[in-house]
Amino acid sequence: MIEEETEEVSSEMLLKPNKDFVRSDNSISTTPSRDLDFCFKVVLKEATKEDRLVKQVFYTALSAYTTNPINLAINAPSGEGKTHVLMKVSDLFPDKDVQFIADMFDKAIFHKNGYLGIKDDDGNFENIEGDLSDLRESLDTKIHEFKKTAGNNELATKNELKKEIEKIQKQINSIRDKAVKVIDLNHKILIFLDTPKKEIFKALMSLLSHDKLAVEYHYVDTSSNTGIATKINVLVGWPAVIFAQAIDFTNHPRYQEIQRRFIVTNPRMDNEKYESAINLIIERNCIPDFVYQLKVVSDDVKDKSREIILNIQDDLLSISSTIRPGKNNTLIPYRHLISQLLLSKNRSAQDMTFVNRVLNLVGLLTNINIKKRPSLEIKPTFGSDSFRIPMALYSDLFESLSLINNSTGGIRPYVLDWYQNIFLILYGSKVAPNSKDRNGESITEESIAVTTQQLIEKTSEVMKKHYTSRILLTDFLYPLLNLGYIRLLA
Repeated sequence: MIEEETEEVSSEMLLKPNKDFVRSDNSISTTPSRDLDFCFKVVLKEATKEDRLVKQVFYTALSAYTTNPINLAINAPSGEGKTHVLMKVSDLFPDKDVQFIADMFDKAIFHKNGYLGIKDDDGNFENIEGDLSDLRESLDTKIHEFKKTAGNNELATKNELKKEIEKIQKQINSIRDKAVKVIDLNHKILIFLDTPKKEIFKALMSLLSHDKLAVEYHYVDTSSNTGIATKINVLVGWPAVIFAQAIDFTNHPRYQEIQRRFIVTNPRMDNEKYESAINLIIERNCIPDFVYQLKVVSDDVKDKSREIILNIQDDLLSISSTIRPGKNNTLIPYRHLISQLLLSKNRSAQDMTFVNRVLNLVGLLTNINIKKRPSLEIKPTFGSDSFRIPMALYSDLFESLSLINNSTGGIRPYVLDWYQNIFLILYGSKVAPNSKDRNGESITEESIAVTTQQLIEKTSEVMKKHYTSRILLTDFLYPLLNLGYIRLLA
């Protein structure tokens, strides 16, 4: 998905912190559901200290059963536990819903198992395999009857059977000519264990953006009995997509496009997490499994978690069946408060993405806990049928903010450390704008800033490491620029 780009970097780039960029680490922890909280605790027994990431993966997977799924990107170096958390959470979900993808050819997703369908007047694809099966069965019956009359002299009967056979065959051919192969991704959880190829990402773009419900793929089929033929396969539905990437992509110039489609996060990378993980590895490998199950987590407890997930899945699918894709069914009664809290004075496209993401998650949490949320009953003036609209609580907002409004935004911890201990310290030491002589004339910058050369020297002084201007840009400055921590002065 991400290709590295290289360019020469001037050592005289001027940079400064972006004071308009404000993030707060909301550490409020709520328990939106005792049942789901039980599932969190079960996974955390074997994914210690990863509370935030475990919840993010859980909610992303559960969103697959709604009409507006979430996409999640986990950005961390190899060995930090990305795949481990994904495996532990996904193990509690139905196997038929989870598709692990380790590697895939560019168009392979368009050739997965599917069904033959025909688009109806509403734009939906109707599965016609049952109709085809009935026609084939009827055709086989008529052919069998025709063969039984082969020795008879009843010419009229044979001609009638022949006409019926031809008629049924034409019906089959007509349906097959109109039909396309449909790969249904509705209520599916696609987990890429490594970065998906950019061609796959491009193919999924419309689905990830929720712009279209169906994406067509036209290809040439040379295996057809009638010779070369053009066929159509269609991806239908919005899956929940998760990918784990070892190569840092926050430095990519087009990172903001990825960030608009994915919540970007990373696992914890600190000594406390490593120590807990090491102790768990020792437990798992030094004691028999039955002791491990008694001491850490048992299969029976995991089975109970699976039952909880199935119950939540049933609730979400029932709600989804009454809502059109991308539409909202919840009432958030504190929208004015959200407007005051979440919108900064200097608004940008990132604000739109952030607010949309928070509110989508608030709606998801409300529906996950719909049996424990107040509702507004609507009774039409005419007609006897009434319906209920679930209402979000403040706890749903707090939980959403705690998962999304974190201080890193997916940036890797060592980049954040460099920003705090090198960039900000150097910038804070500046008392006047940079100046230099050019052709005997002193030129002074309009604003206080730091140059890439000064950053290289400060990094060497503090970290005892020498970075070239190219590495400084790709490993540190691009991620910080893309996430708004710093800005480039013209």
